[in-house]
Amino acid sequence: MQLRLAAITTFVGISALTTLPTLAAGPALEVGIGAGVSSLEGSLPEIDDSPSGQFHLNFSFPIIPKVEQLRLGLGFSVDGASETGPRRDVDFDGNDDRPYSNLVAFTPELKLAWSQPLGERWFIEPSIAIAAPIARYSIGDIEFDDDYYGDDVDVYEDEGWTTIGIGLRPALAVGFNLNEHHAIGLVGSYLIADIDFDDDIGGQYEALSLSFFYRVTF
Repeated sequence: MQLRLAAITTFVGISALTTLPTLAAGPALEVGIGAGVSSLEGSLPEIDDSPSGQFHLNFSFPIIPKVEQLRLGLGFSVDGASETGPRRDVDFDGNDDRPYSNLVAFTPELKLAWSQPLGERWFIEPSIAIAAPIARYSIGDIEFDDDYYGDDVDVYEDEGWTTIGIGLRPALAVGFNLNEHHAIGLVGSYLIADIDFDDDIGGQYEALSLSFFYRVTF
């Protein structure tokens, strides 16, 4: 009898988890944070598959009433990466420095997505976005001053450039509906854009990232 009661309780619990309503098909706000790698042609020290971080915010809504899976999104992302060169001696006091390059891109996006349910709680969402990265690239030196108290570290920016590029960001999200209005998941994206700074710096910019997201539907 106790075994039968336990089996019934387990069945009811599993049924409750798998029969919740799917995410509402209204406007949605999504926020995410993640990490990846970035590359920029012409950078020195070279930003080439360098570790990067990402934050994104996106607002989306269905654009055809009878085709609720098709969604249009407006949003932005912020990606950042930096790279340093080897330490080098600069004077007779034992002080040395290390060159660095830094890239930060604020990227407005216009996104088209297809949100496909997989059962009651899971969904998959491929998308493609037109992206316009507003990028800041800077170079400088990290100076190490060896004194009685140890290394005194100072960062000096020598030069910086800002420009606007254009590119595409394909992405694939896999999400899980917590209830009718809230979902979480992972999204992988690949931004490829053309960014040209002055002094022959820039060219192809790439940012590959994997992010955790939270989405609320109104």
